[in-house]
Amino acid sequence: MSEWYGPAIVLALCVAGWAGFSHLVSYMSGWRYLAEVYRAGQPHMGERLRPWAASMRWKVNYNGLLILGADSQGLHVSVFFLFRIGHSPLFIPWTDISATPMRMWWFKMAKLEFDKYPSTYLLIPLKIADKLSQASGLQFQAREAT
Repeated sequence: MSEWYGPAIVLALCVAGWAGFSHLVSYMSGWRYLAEVYRAGQPHMGERLRPWAASMRWKVNYNGLLILGADSQGLHVSVFFLFRIGHSPLFIPWTDISATPMRMWWFKMAKLEFDKYPSTYLLIPLKIADKLSQASGLQFQAREAT
């Protein structure tokens, strides 16, 4: 009867470790703090984009894990379901987002910054930012700083 305790304990420790890791990443990247202000009320039903490269503050990478969507109201951001623990889906109005194009090595990127939590940013490929701009009806654009 006690033979199943070992695998059950290992499984429970793995699940707890994964949940703890996901929460830690959420705090490090600033996602947790964005969720306090920008938690999504309902899921995005439109087109979804999955950038090959994405990072947030403290160089926390979400490469291939982010799911982005846009409509005329704002930006929808969520993560792949295995990382959803600690990463509530976000909805950020366009009026709270500023974007600046930049280069990282040889890649063209867009740095998105958020009015209500300025210490956190989202870095995505400029081509993805352009697609989000089109989906927003050009309410959002990554422009050179003047």
